[in-house]
Amino acid sequence: MEPVAVILSGGQSRRMGRDKAVLDFGGKPMLTHLVELYRPCFSQVYVSVNRSGRFDTAGAPEIVDHRAGVGPLAALESVFLDTDAQVIFFTATDLPFGDPSTALALTRNCQGHDACLLSLDEPLFAAYHRRCLPAVTAALDRDERPLRRLVQGLDCALLPCGDALRRRILTNVNDPEQYRRALALLREEDPEKEGTAP
Repeated sequence: MEPVAVILSGGQSRRMGRDKAVLDFGGKPMLTHLVELYRPCFSQVYVSVNRSGRFDTAGAPEIVDHRAGVGPLAALESVFLDTDAQVIFFTATDLPFGDPSTALALTRNCQGHDACLLSLDEPLFAAYHRRCLPAVTAALDRDERPLRRLVQGLDCALLPCGDALRRRILTNVNDPEQYRRALALLREEDPEKEGTAP
């Protein structure tokens, strides 16, 4: 079974003040940018949502959270329940500088482990194996929601990655200032790319 990619887009975007999935990034919505970034490299790209029809998913199928309002851990559970995938690459809408080659390397290095990450501090750019599903469900049943806490109890591999690439990939866009910095970095890398900060 080929690994699949899942883009998490069910957050509330409270710090940003508007949905991050629809923010302009290089001339297209951030969610569309990510779907198109990973589509050539994975057999399937899904968009994880807390309710159906919330966003234009650029043709990617939605996976709706089975447990509404619980966060990324519920999304991870729902993906394993709704697909046959053994390994999923899991990322978030607010990580727009993701690297598909690194994502594929995470899925390869996940074999034999519960998960493979670039950093234990960022569990939303990682690969997860189906064998971690019982731990995910048990944590949710105990109302233990933080994905970072779950990761601490899993058998995790860390993928070697250069510091500069790791920093770029894990550039988070959670608030207007981070969004402005991300657009500046995007223009620096490709002056033809545009975006409008809030």
